[in-house]
Amino acid sequence: MERTMIFHYAPGKLTQNVNLMLTFQPPTNKQLSTTQNLVAWKVIPMHAQPGSGAMNTASVTYTGRLAFGSSQDDVGNVILGASTVEMKVGDYIELEWDNGSAVWGIPSKDASLGKIIKAKNDTPYKQNISVGTLQKTGGFDVYSPSFLWKVGSTLYAEGDFHPTLKSYVNLGYVQNEFITADIASDLLQQWNLTELEPITNWTFTEAANGSFSITPMNSLAMFKASSFAPAAPQEPDINVASTLNWDESVPRQVVSGVFADISSTLAAKGVTYHEEHYVRQGPPPQMHRQPEGSDLRGAL
Repeated sequence: MERTMIFHYAPGKLTQNVNLMLTFQPPTNKQLSTTQNLVAWKVIPMHAQPGSGAMNTASVTYTGRLAFGSSQDDVGNVILGASTVEMKVGDYIELEWDNGSAVWGIPSKDASLGKIIKAKNDTPYKQNISVGTLQKTGGFDVYSPSFLWKVGSTLYAEGDFHPTLKSYVNLGYVQNEFITADIASDLLQQWNLTELEPITNWTFTEAANGSFSITPMNSLAMFKASSFAPAAPQEPDINVASTLNWDESVPRQVVSGVFADISSTLAAKGVTYHEEHYVRQGPPPQMHRQPEGSDLRGAL
């Protein structure tokens, strides 16, 4: 299961630099060591640019490829690097001690685990064991931890991973930093990734009171924000579609405007555009007799 989320924001409408932090809901745990922490899975910087008319985007991808990671060193609670091993649901693995180093063994299936993945610290020392995701980048697997256990010798880390993603802003954390305190900031938005389409678009905005929000972006909004949109609003060609009488005393014309001049360009870019519908109040068109030899036109 792969999910890509694209965030659109206007830097000219931000009054401050923003860091959007994404974390996963912790896995369900059974046997754990005494210390367990969330990790900042992704941190997206959004820089304010007063006066800019640009529309910027940032994207994250959840691949569904889970892995355990082992790391002994961290600076400022940031996981700098990890030895990783890809895991499937129902896999069991041991972290072993070999010539003074912690190394992963080979995963094996354990029918009793069901959808759980499980790791044992079989070294003589406490180890940092994390669970996260793998993503192929430039031919290499890049590991992004999402949860960290400090696991004592001969103890276990196990859990069933639920891809529920949560978002917060401006908490001061950096990517791969494990969070040692409860998150006091308000939750901005959360998603069950299994319920999303493979690719979704979202708008990140700052309100006049300084609060932030993330809302789904529809295709018409994408069109208006794209570089193909005209610099100034243009009056579209108008074609009369039909007459609807919502109120017998006020007949109304329904007309549709089509941005035909750039529709082919949008289609080539894979962008779907929609017709906009306008409602014009007033009496229905009246036909006036013109002098012989002249055109007949409907007076709108």
